[in-house]
Amino acid sequence: MVSSTSATLSGVVFLRNPRRLGRSKTWFFDGAMYLDVDERGEEQGIILLMRYLNKEDHYFGEIGVANVKGNICEMSSKFDLGGKDFHVDDYSFAVDIQEMIPIHETMFETSDNGDKDTDNSDETTETRKEPVVRLPQINTLFPPYLTICGLPYNRNPAKATFDIDAEMYTQFRPGHSPFPVSCWIIDSRRWTSVAKKPMPFEGKYAQVTGYLSGVGKCFQINVGNVTFMGNAPSSSNTGTPSSTPGKCYHYLDARLSLTSVAGSSQTRAPAASQVQNHSGTPSWAANKRKRNDGDAARSSSPV
Repeated sequence: MVSSTSATLSGVVFLRNPRRLGRSKTWFFDGAMYLDVDERGEEQGIILLMRYLNKEDHYFGEIGVANVKGNICEMSSKFDLGGKDFHVDDYSFAVDIQEMIPIHETMFETSDNGDKDTDNSDETTETRKEPVVRLPQINTLFPPYLTICGLPYNRNPAKATFDIDAEMYTQFRPGHSPFPVSCWIIDSRRWTSVAKKPMPFEGKYAQVTGYLSGVGKCFQINVGNVTFMGNAPSSSNTGTPSSTPGKCYHYLDARLSLTSVAGSSQTRAPAASQVQNHSGTPSWAANKRKRNDGDAARSSSPV
């Protein structure tokens, strides 16, 4: 079953604290991504540990912006963080970047390397080209978009919820890296009733896509699409039974009992009144955030 599961992320990220692994092409970043808007209307974000093999030799300044796609997994104390000043609890989960398209603009500006001698106008000032990163004016208020493939379990058709324990290879650790996900098919114009929602079946593989809506003991997504992918092999054709505790077991009802932004359309895309074009670093991407496993519904503290 492990080889038939996967978990990937895509979206726009603020890249902070770039650090290189020795003289290799491997880089680490603190990746800040938007998550939701809290009850007070304040934007919330999360910080992710990101690792990237810089084959294209992109230039990274103190901060940059990029559209990334990568494999994702939960954090582990065994991960290389790219430096001694960083701690595993600073991050919500890890991203092994597979593709990166920088959105920021790298300008090479001329800077003076000394003062001009006013007594001798024939002498010229020595200059050099310095790379300067300029951030774009774009809308960054969209959560990470996840693609999860695996065997559903803990199905609750009445609440349109189910869980998937995805595992796949990443550069962070040998073997497979886990990423447990709790999925919620929220009410929408597309699915106006529980009966119309595309609930996957236990024992049959499914691929689900949707926006990340919360982090905690399990990661939550608001499902935007479900693709049915056929039966599992006979050795695992029952999936993870509801009576057998998985990584998300008994977590579902606790999540649904909370008043959560994750159950609203607000998490899927910000309202027009909430959209801003950030020409600098927004407040939710400014600082590190420590992971809060006690908050089962969403990231409730600003970054």
